[in-house]
Amino acid sequence: MRENILIKVAWQHLTLHKRRTPLSLLGILFGILALVAVGNVSLAMKRRMEIELNKFGPNLVIVRAGVVYVHGRSQRQFSFAKTLRDVKAIRHSILGIDIAIPLSEKEFSIRYKQNKTTARLIGAGPKIFELRNLGLLKGKFYSEGDERLAPRNVVLGYKVW
Repeated sequence: MRENILIKVAWQHLTLHKRRTPLSLLGILFGILALVAVGNVSLAMKRRMEIELNKFGPNLVIVRAGVVYVHGRSQRQFSFAKTLRDVKAIRHSILGIDIAIPLSEKEFSIRYKQNKTTARLIGAGPKIFELRNLGLLKGKFYSEGDERLAPRNVVLGYKVW
């Protein structure tokens, strides 16, 4: 009964104020569209974040050995340890570690014809692909046999390719 009265009063106000009615309905429409748009954007961002986090794997911990040098406000450079003994010590002394891999990386600028960009060169063993959940679009990953023979192989990321 009370709802019927509220509907009648709302209808009377809409018919009484004919110039305000289209603006009110337009305001309601834009409000609903804004809520839907924000909801879709936040859902897309959540999915993107899940995809990025799944690239690292469910139980990945990255340990970096070395010294951190701070230059200026926020520029930090890492001086990495250069020995494989650290990796072997981590692998054998900490329980629950399935894979421990040595990794060395350096960022530098590259150029192809008129295109310039920066790229990160990562040197790691063949288990890095399993550890980081990496997939291939074309070609093949290098294997432990390739690592022993030490041919000059490279796996390029999509942007550099």
